[in-house]
Parts: sequence; structure tokens; C-alpha cells
Amino acid sequence: MAPETDIAVDELIEDGKFPDFFGDTAEKLEWRRILGAQFMKFCQDRPDKLRQNDYATFAVLTKKDEPVAEDLSNVFVAHVHVLERGRLFADVVRFAFGYAWDAGYGHRILSPQQ
Repeated sequence: MAPETDIAVDELIEDGKFPDFFGDTAEKLEWRRILGAQFMKFCQDRPDKLRQNDYATFAVLTKKDEPVAEDLSNVFVAHVHVLERGRLFADVVRFAFGYAWDAGYGHRILSPQQ
């Protein structure tokens, strides 16, 4: 069972790749990291906070919920989409995934509330 945590929801304000809006060091990513169970619970309990209309909401996760490795090799980004009739679709990609996300679509970012 994952510990309870408040999740902050922010919106992308500039285009960029994952390191541009999550940070590019182990320290910054550890600050942003959410446990897998916390991510799942938030998505199930608060779908109203997720970006709607098939646009993405992102969260930093690590393999087996371990701390972020210095070389970032265990870091992934989950992105969840709310589809028609409220169906959720989530995918997980490596942090190094090179796609640039367009802030004009209002993608959101989940982080533990500090």
C-alpha cells in the first residue's frame, strides 16, 4: 500500500521534452516522482483533474518505485488520457523519449505536493 500524498496538478506553459518540464537531474526527478499506486489512485479517484479530450496528463515514475538512479536509467513517464465516456488510457515511456510536447494543448503534470 502506497502512502497517502497530495498530488499537485500543473499545466504545461511552454513546449518541451520531458527534461524541459520535469527537470534533468536525479534530485529534481526524485522531487517530482510519484509512486505507481499513488498515480493509479489519483487517476481513478480524480479523473476530473486529468486533462480531458484525449490530451495527456504526465507523471514521473520509476521501475519498482525505487529512488531515481543518478544516471536516470530507471525513470519513466506515464501519460494518461481521458477518452470518450470517461474511459482512461495510460501508457508509460522512458524518460529519454525524445518527443516534444506542445503546451498549446494544455497537457498537465502531476507531482507530489510539496
